[in-house]
Amino acid sequence: MLTKVEEITPGNAQADLIDALIVGMDLLVKRGGSSAKRIFLVTNAGGEIKEEEDIKIIITQLEAKDVKLNLIGIDFLPLEGEEEPKKTSQISQSERTATKTYNEKLLRVICKKVGGVVVPAHRALEMMSYFRSMKQPKATSTFRGNFEISPVLSIPVWSYLKTAAVSLPTLSKLSKVSIDSELDGDHKAQIQHSLHSRDDPDLEIPKSEMIKGFKYGRTLVPFSEIDVEVLEYKTEACLQLIGFTDAASVPRHHYLGRTEYVVPMADPHAVMAISALVHAMAETNSVAIVRWVKRNKGSPVLGVLTPNIKIDSEFFYFNKLPFAEDIRQYMFAPLLGEGVKKEYIPNQAQLDATEDLIRAMDLEKASHNEDGEPSEALKPKHMFNPVLQYFYQTLQFMALHPERPAPPPVDPLIEEHMSPPSQILEKAENEIKNFKELFPLEISQKIQEKDNKRRFWSEAFLNDDLKLDSYVGGGSSNKKFKAGNEDLSLESIISGGVDSVGPVKPIEDFKAMFKRRDMDLVDKAITEMSALILKLVHESVQKSYYKKAIDCIECLRSGCMQEEESSQFNSFIQQVKKFFKDKRRHDFWQLLVAHRITLISYEESDDSEVSPEEAQEFLQSDTIDEEKEEEKKKTTSSSSEGDGEHDAESLFALLE
Repeated sequence: MLTKVEEITPGNAQADLIDALIVGMDLLVKRGGSSAKRIFLVTNAGGEIKEEEDIKIIITQLEAKDVKLNLIGIDFLPLEGEEEPKKTSQISQSERTATKTYNEKLLRVICKKVGGVVVPAHRALEMMSYFRSMKQPKATSTFRGNFEISPVLSIPVWSYLKTAAVSLPTLSKLSKVSIDSELDGDHKAQIQHSLHSRDDPDLEIPKSEMIKGFKYGRTLVPFSEIDVEVLEYKTEACLQLIGFTDAASVPRHHYLGRTEYVVPMADPHAVMAISALVHAMAETNSVAIVRWVKRNKGSPVLGVLTPNIKIDSEFFYFNKLPFAEDIRQYMFAPLLGEGVKKEYIPNQAQLDATEDLIRAMDLEKASHNEDGEPSEALKPKHMFNPVLQYFYQTLQFMALHPERPAPPPVDPLIEEHMSPPSQILEKAENEIKNFKELFPLEISQKIQEKDNKRRFWSEAFLNDDLKLDSYVGGGSSNKKFKAGNEDLSLESIISGGVDSVGPVKPIEDFKAMFKRRDMDLVDKAITEMSALILKLVHESVQKSYYKKAIDCIECLRSGCMQEEESSQFNSFIQQVKKFFKDKRRHDFWQLLVAHRITLISYEESDDSEVSPEEAQEFLQSDTIDEEKEEEKKKTTSSSSEGDGEHDAESLFALLE
């Protein structure tokens, strides 16, 4: 809708905008549900309002249903203080009717009464670029129960959230197959989870055969469903007072998680009791330590209730406190006192410079209010999360410009929240300079020369720069063990037990089987890799497995050339052409041709009978000359028994 707002021009048809509001209200009541309700009214206010007596009813209904009214006005006169539109208005002052002027004033009054806003059409899109604040959630209690001071004394209270971290909106998973099919619907993907054996990834394990296990040392202790129920700590919902203590004995750095209001239930006696507690605790500078279980079978929480007195209300703030297991006790070297080197103790000039820096960058009077008087800067209620704001900016940009792949640049307003305020830095420029001169910081030469980059076994393994040389007996621990002029590598140790090509890491498994020296697994590796490639292509959702299949074919071709098994690869690639060319998976064959994966010629491997011309022709023609193919089969059958030639039936049998 917003992309078309600026294109709207006044028409000749007459319409009553009050009727439009009534229709909008009716739709919201019938279909709006319990979520936040908002009406957008786009009008030039040029039509005559026939029944003005309905206006009071509409205002009452909007307030009763808590409906926000946003009015996008076309060719509205700007109020005092509002900037003029960049484009000249389509309606001159002489053409503006008395009805339109009257309706504009009336609509502004309606919006003011119901807490709505009037937005000129030329600024509708512009306002979308401003900071987007979180929708004020509906006040929902997180706990309703009794504040138990003793077994015989309790006060009914409710709790509500005060602060809670806001995360990025959850992205929906859409099905690309459904989108490409251009069918109607929301295209949402249905996720199905399955459990598989680590030893055999193809083996699916039913959920009924799974049990939980907890680590005890290096041992996994199995727990059945009955054991898990026994393990659960049985609790009942409650808010119990443990005792009172001085507020200074509960340090702020012990506060965990979010803050909540604790208020009395709407009962005169409860209100009076909580008010008395709040005032008494505030006067004695005390806080209450409590045990809180929000729901039955929930985990008990240790917390602190801090009294808070406002002009029109008294209540508690609740903050979660840590248990012993939650506290980290680390010892750090002292900054002052005995044992500290004299050169590490700041002198008086340095201390004075530090105090000046703190005063210069004090936020208490760093800003100015509307009257020009000093005021606090960077209040939390005025600070927006730059990550969330950039997400909303990008989301709006992608919605309005779906064909532009590049993300938008970061909005200058967001960048201001990603760095210290410029006015504070300018004000403290001299103090910062003085502090820097008195505390010269230089990077140590030893630190510069030291390589602090962390390296992991996985990186060294992938880069093939990790070699393990064995030092064995024979009287000398410095004698290196060598076999076949090959270094003993980590890869060779890991791949020692691989005896099949799995679907998770087929290329690694294939290479590992080729490197086995304790047994000959070359033929088996070629056969299983060939079957896996066909399985990947046939089970691929559109082209999702095509790249993996192509990589496997390239690996298979390279391995067959290395082991002089070109006849097996050539036989397999001919079957691939027969299965897929001009058939259901023809797009895979086209991808194979694009990668120029063809027969192995005798220029690439001495054991091949295929000429380079035939290899080139293979990608262009339907079949090789039948006589040459027959001779090739005879040569293959006489070379060795069971050397890897498989027809279509044997390969597909391996897919089961």
